[in-house]
Amino acid sequence: MATNLLKLNNNKTDLMVVAPPSLSKEVGDILLNVDGCTIRPSQEVRNLGVILDCNLSLQAHISNATKSAFFHLKNICRLRPSLSDSVAETLIHAFISSLLDYCNGVLYSLPTEALDRLQHVQNYMSKI
Repeated sequence: MATNLLKLNNNKTDLMVVAPPSLSKEVGDILLNVDGCTIRPSQEVRNLGVILDCNLSLQAHISNATKSAFFHLKNICRLRPSLSDSVAETLIHAFISSLLDYCNGVLYSLPTEALDRLQHVQNYMSKI
């Protein structure tokens, strides 16, 4: 990395071991040493705004997206009496739909139980 004038940012560098729960105990505690910096494994990492966990269940990502969506929905509900229908629709699409659509391809193979919370956001969104 030094030859390319690159430096590792210790605060933003994460390591995650992806393995089924039965094999994760066999892997043990891995320490990675890069240019004198020791990187320890994390249970969750963020890459391009998607939170991945070591089981690839994406529960942390879904929780984060749901929390953020309901925060924006709550604020839009407060303003709703003073907004026209078209303005409310624009705000909902700008803040919530874009949040739910971002990187939704990674959610493709998840079971429906995992996606129910996102569906709940969409159902609530349609009522406003």
